[in-house]
Amino acid sequence: MTGEGGDGGGAPLRLLRRLVAFEDRELPVLLSSAALFFCVIGSNYVIRPLRDEMGTRIDALSWLFVLTFVGTLLLNPPFALLVSKFSRRVFIPIVYRVIAATLLVAYVLLLALPESAGRQVAQVFFVWGSVYNLLVVSIFWGFMADVFGSEQGKRLFGFVAFGGSLGGITGSAIATRASWIGSYTLLLLSAGALELALLFLRRIARRIPDEATTSRPLAHPWRDMAQGFRLLARSPYMLGIAVYITLYALSSTLLYFEQRDIVSHELPGKENVDARTAYFAWIDFTTNGLSLVFQGFVTGWFLPRLGLFAGLLVIPVLSLLGLLSLEMWPGLVLLFVVQVIRRSSEYGITKPAREVLWTVTKREEKYVAKQLVDVPIYRAGDVVGAWWEKIMLALGLGLRGMTVTFLPLVVVWVALSAWLARKQKRLAAAREVDPAVAEVFG
Repeated sequence: MTGEGGDGGGAPLRLLRRLVAFEDRELPVLLSSAALFFCVIGSNYVIRPLRDEMGTRIDALSWLFVLTFVGTLLLNPPFALLVSKFSRRVFIPIVYRVIAATLLVAYVLLLALPESAGRQVAQVFFVWGSVYNLLVVSIFWGFMADVFGSEQGKRLFGFVAFGGSLGGITGSAIATRASWIGSYTLLLLSAGALELALLFLRRIARRIPDEATTSRPLAHPWRDMAQGFRLLARSPYMLGIAVYITLYALSSTLLYFEQRDIVSHELPGKENVDARTAYFAWIDFTTNGLSLVFQGFVTGWFLPRLGLFAGLLVIPVLSLLGLLSLEMWPGLVLLFVVQVIRRSSEYGITKPAREVLWTVTKREEKYVAKQLVDVPIYRAGDVVGAWWEKIMLALGLGLRGMTVTFLPLVVVWVALSAWLARKQKRLAAAREVDPAVAEVFG
């Protein structure tokens, strides 16, 4: 997809030209791609607060984390095979409509079934929602990699991602009105957003060559996963990244259990379903808005001036402070503040810092080992946290015991952050000095 530059008319287009280095023939596909991502992320954030609300009324939450991990692990290889065999313009509408159908079925069942059966539907939806949010984003960026070339991606993907950020803000803003429109109605809106997404997908498909979205050969997804484990085992540096991700997932799970207990205590009962959903939606809405501020004004300043170690250190420190403060003063207001600050700092500072860690790895490590760390290993950290809670409860220590036993791991987390930052600096220096190293690391 290429085109010639030119002078466009209209103030909005002139402003866009200042922000994005697009060419004239790229503009329709660029706008449709941003709109497509807006709908995809908006669909996810409309129902994300409902999933979190369901987590507050599920007793067997530890088992659901296990099922989410297993579902994610089992789904990735078959999904990769299907993507390799079918055109994305054929495959994506099928997947999105299957997802939309599950949302419609969940809507009907939650309204029609008695509360006891509705609890089982909530459990299934919690697992499916946790898998679904990774699936739709993975599908989208795979499609973008087919539509745009490498050079185009560097110029245009920032604007496409901005469309997704606006979708997250819009979706969570709609969900804050759950008390007015009803929590379960959010399922219908999410399904509608996926259908609207397909409208923009068709617009993109009409403007690009057929071969851009045809199937790509894929050898053995399961073998790729095994190769990812072998790559990790041979590299202390990548193992360190995997441990960092595991500790992050573990801390997130601990905070999730704190959140469950606080919200279910402060807003108990079926009569507060909409209030709980709206509360979680306000957390998402504020987080998305603050993340945009971070990405626009903080991220580009923070890492170059304060360094990679500072970026990696932000989340361990905030996680520790959040857990300790919630142990001493549990409440909805403090929980809101802790979750918003921690999540927005993760999106705006620590996640970019983590991505920098991968810039000095080999090509195969980027595409095989990184996928393993970002999804299955991350979900494995959730499982460890979930069963850690069960052990603490069995010992009569509860969430306070989880927080106390987590303190030594924070020390390990901080030390690991310092080591990774130093190691990355050495690898980056070697890459600049030795042309052979630069060629290997690509």
